[in-house]
Amino acid sequence: MKRKIIYFVLVILFAIAVTILTNGCTSQANDKASSTGLEQQQAQHEAEQNKNQKASENGSDSNPAGNTSEDPSGDASKSGTVQGAEPTAKTGANTGMSQPAAQKKYVTISVNCATIYDNLETFDKAKREILPQNGLIVPPTKVEIVEGDTVFDVLLKVTKDKKIHMEYVSTPLYKSNYIEGIGNIYEIDAGPLSGWMYKVNNWFPNYGCGRYVLKNGDSIEWVYTCDLGRDIGGDWNEQNK
Repeated sequence: MKRKIIYFVLVILFAIAVTILTNGCTSQANDKASSTGLEQQQAQHEAEQNKNQKASENGSDSNPAGNTSEDPSGDASKSGTVQGAEPTAKTGANTGMSQPAAQKKYVTISVNCATIYDNLETFDKAKREILPQNGLIVPPTKVEIVEGDTVFDVLLKVTKDKKIHMEYVSTPLYKSNYIEGIGNIYEIDAGPLSGWMYKVNNWFPNYGCGRYVLKNGDSIEWVYTCDLGRDIGGDWNEQNK
C-alpha cells in the first residue's frame, strides 16, 4: 500500500516537473522570437534612415547635367545654373583671367618765355640768340603720371626726355624745388623782377611746384615773367582778392 502511494506521488511530481519545463521552454522561445523580431525591425529602420540620408546628401548627383529642377510654382531652385539664363562669368585670379589694367593718367605741360619779346630791352643781350622764335621752349606735351606725381616731377621728366637744360634748387625738408632756369634762361635775365612761374589749370599756386600733387587731366604751364607775375596774370595779390 505504501509503495503505491509513493509511486503515485512520484508520478504527480514528474508530471508537474514536465509541465514546468515545457512552459519555461515555450516562454524562452517566445522571448527569443520577440527579441529577434525587434532586432529585425530596428535593422530595417536603420537601413531606411541610412538610405534616406544618402539620398539627401547626394541630391545634386541625381541631376548630372547640373540643371535646376522646377517646383510646381515654376520657380527655379537655388542650386546649379538657372535654366534659360547665361551662367555668371567668373573673373580674377581664381579663373586665371587677368584683371582689367588700371586706367592710365595723363597731364599736359608746356614751357613758354614769350613775354621776353615784350621786354627785349631788359633781357640779357648775350642770350637773345637762344630765344625760341615763338617763345615755346616746350610745346604742349602729354605726359603720363603715376599716383603722387607733382608739377616738379613732370617738369623734370619732360626736360630730361627732350634733353632741355633745367636747373633748380631743392630743399627736401620743405619739399621745395625752386626753378632757377629752363632752356638756359634764368631768373633776373630780363630784369630784377623776372623769373619762372607755373600755373595749373590757369591758376597760379602760392606754393612750390614740388608740393603740387597732380591729377588726371591737369594742364601745367611754365611761363616766364618779367614783372613778378603781373604781366602774365600771376599777381598773387590780385588773384587771391
